[in-house]
Amino acid sequence: MQQKTSDRNAVMHIDEVAQYQAGRYISSNEATWRILSFPIHERSPAVIHLAVHLENGQRVYFTASNVQQRALNPPATTLTAFFHLCQNDAFAKTLLYSDVPTYYTWNASRKVFARRKRGEQVIGQPRIFKETTIGRLYTVHPNQDECFFLRMLLLGMPSPTRSAAASFDVELRHEQNYNIMDLSSYVSSNIPKLTLEQKGIYDKIMQTINSGNGKIFFLDAPGGTGDFRQTLPVIPRSTPADEINASLKRSALWQHVKTLKLIKNMRVQLQNDRSAEISSNQLLDIGNRKVPVDLTSGKISLPHNFCNLVTSKGELVERVFPDIQTNFKNPNWLSERAILAAKNKDVYQLNNVIQSRIQNETVTYKSVVEVDEAQVNSTIVSKPTHLRMGVSTVHAFERLSKNAREMGYQQPCCFLKHNIALNLTVDVPKMSLGNSLSLPVPNNLTSSCEKCKLTIGFKNLYADM
Repeated sequence: MQQKTSDRNAVMHIDEVAQYQAGRYISSNEATWRILSFPIHERSPAVIHLAVHLENGQRVYFTASNVQQRALNPPATTLTAFFHLCQNDAFAKTLLYSDVPTYYTWNASRKVFARRKRGEQVIGQPRIFKETTIGRLYTVHPNQDECFFLRMLLLGMPSPTRSAAASFDVELRHEQNYNIMDLSSYVSSNIPKLTLEQKGIYDKIMQTINSGNGKIFFLDAPGGTGDFRQTLPVIPRSTPADEINASLKRSALWQHVKTLKLIKNMRVQLQNDRSAEISSNQLLDIGNRKVPVDLTSGKISLPHNFCNLVTSKGELVERVFPDIQTNFKNPNWLSERAILAAKNKDVYQLNNVIQSRIQNETVTYKSVVEVDEAQVNSTIVSKPTHLRMGVSTVHAFERLSKNAREMGYQQPCCFLKHNIALNLTVDVPKMSLGNSLSLPVPNNLTSSCEKCKLTIGFKNLYADM
């Protein structure tokens, strides 16, 4: 340790260890105690560490000679011993996992819990004794979600034992909880609405059910139901290979699965749109690996009529929203076009480009998630998020506040112009706009948001400001 003196340039060196050794005094009693190796201190109460792991997830030590035996019969842990104890001991069923060491001792050689033979007798339990020993479960990071929630259950649920038959009975009762008359009425009213392709699949499944022959069916329908082109499992912090290996096609059950396919694009058929049909077939060809792949780069060459390429964001805006200064008040024109972007920063840049082409006054609006009555008439924004919302704005409002906080802003706000349209990403069947959405007054922009005109189109829902 170095200590500065009054002289700024002088440094005093202090050796605290040497000072302690030089000034320490050991009496004859302490010296004798240490010479005889008597314990210097005690710990009370004793703490037993309790394992937390998933099924077959315990740590196993093995050698080259016993690796197969350890793999087939892994040693018990305090957790598996607790489960076994609850199956054979009525008193243990009343205890939490962390309370077991108080009434039972852990036999490390036999890997079992045994009742204590000494200690304070439990009232009403003539052969049960307890000590001050406590159990502590190992911590689990929340990212290990299944193990983390298992630990939470162990901390609050006694006797975590339920046979496989009991678990099956619960699931069976849940599956059988339906109204046969309502389901029959629903099926009979919807069968006539099926297409020939859908009716064929329905008949195959019903034939299997009526014949009593069990089968596993997989419905492959591009664009949604069971589409392997876009529904790979999501595994946090994994590689593409991990996601592929976790997919259903890599399962041992896949060889027993009967695949049924829906090929016809109903959206194209209903709208009778030839260009949409061509685009749909091209997307299917890419998903089905029918497009040639360059062996050197690993990339594919898109068909010449697949899309129109642009060289800048300004050109993209001009292609999608031509003559926007005149057309931005037309709801039908707006509902037929939109620009999608993968990142919010690109959305913001496109919004700025689009809105800059509309020569109207800009008004700032502030988003409030929670309102305090004492702050209603006061300014509660010290550093607003500068976000411009213009024509064809595609933005998830439920993420706006979170993104603003991550950027260091206390409260997000947006800049709107008179009579512009705001496209919202919403669930149209439920007609829910989100909790943190505020829209300005049409034709009269003020400092507060009161009402707006909503127009529902086939493709999207937008607000006409």
